[in-house]
Amino acid sequence: MSKRCVFLNMPFTGLVRPSPALGVLQAVLKHSGIETETIYADLLFAGKAGLENLTAVGRIPPHELFGDWVFAPGAFIDHHRDDREYLELVYRRNRPHITMLPEEFIEYAFRLREFGMSFLEELSEIVAGDAPAIVGCSSTLQQHVASLAILRMIRERNPGTALTGVFIGSTT
Repeated sequence: MSKRCVFLNMPFTGLVRPSPALGVLQAVLKHSGIETETIYADLLFAGKAGLENLTAVGRIPPHELFGDWVFAPGAFIDHHRDDREYLELVYRRNRPHITMLPEEFIEYAFRLREFGMSFLEELSEIVAGDAPAIVGCSSTLQQHVASLAILRMIRERNPGTALTGVFIGSTT
């Protein structure tokens, strides 16, 4: 049976704090007889990307929008630019928090971005296969772009299907 609603807690959140909003929404909808599922994509991403390095870049302050940068190609497919300058700036401003050398950080960031795109493709295939009517994505400071990207990918996998995408969180 198809889920009517799927909630996604997207990467880059604090891994030790599940989303209370998604949990409450799921409980309320289930109580009302609406089938729901919550997928903690942040935990799946961390488990596959490697917790040690991801924890290191997780110390980069949210205002740098590094998490959004990782998923930008999935949301803005026609936008191309040289990101090396951005990564060098992030590195310089956050050197005390980053345990890698500058070139290691830049190489890791590009690998993480490539991995992020394959992760979103895989996740979108799983979610789209169930053809939910509503997909709700968590939306905190570094989750907006990942959420935009996954909703675009799910919609592309199910053309002609009515899909409502919603953002859930403190910065929506």
